[in-house]
Amino acid sequence: MSRLTESAIEDFAIKLFERLGYDYIHAPDIAPDGDRPERSRYDEVLLTGRLESALKRINPKLSPALLVAGEWLCTRNLTAPYIFCHKFETMRQPVMNI
Repeated sequence: MSRLTESAIEDFAIKLFERLGYDYIHAPDIAPDGDRPERSRYDEVLLTGRLESALKRINPKLSPALLVAGEWLCTRNLTAPYIFCHKFETMRQPVMNI
C-alpha cells in the first residue's frame, strides 16, 4: 500500500492550481539570494510587489496613495484584514470603515 506523503500532496496542489491558471514558481528562485528575488528576507511570506500589482490591476482608477494604503491595511491590519481586503478587491474601492 502506498503512503500519502507531503511531497505527493504538494505536487497535487501545484498541478491543481496550474490547471486553474496559476503559475508555479519554485521558492528558491524568488528567495533573497535566488535568481529572481521577490523578497528581501526569508521570513517575508507576503510578496508585496505582487500584491501591489494585483491591487493596481483590480482597482485601476484608485490613486497611488489609496493603493499604498490598501496594501498596507491588507498586510498589517491585524484586526480585520480579510474583511478589508475582500471588500477592497471585490468592490474595487477602499473600505475604510471596518
